[in-house]
Amino acid sequence: MFDADRVTTVTFDSYSTLVDVDAAEAALADRVAEPEPISKHWRSRSLAYTFVANQIDA
Repeated sequence: MFDADRVTTVTFDSYSTLVDVDAAEAALADRVAEPEPISKHWRSRSLAYTFVANQIDA
């Protein structure tokens, strides 16, 4: 049985569920000839920065 008084943390994976990870590519499509590499690089950096921030408790 679920005991709400014992819950201190709730986590979930929001990527591809709540966050459109392809939105950057779609936004760049009208501005650059090849938006996919830029979008993939942005996503890679975003995840890397998140990992670092989590390690330093930012």
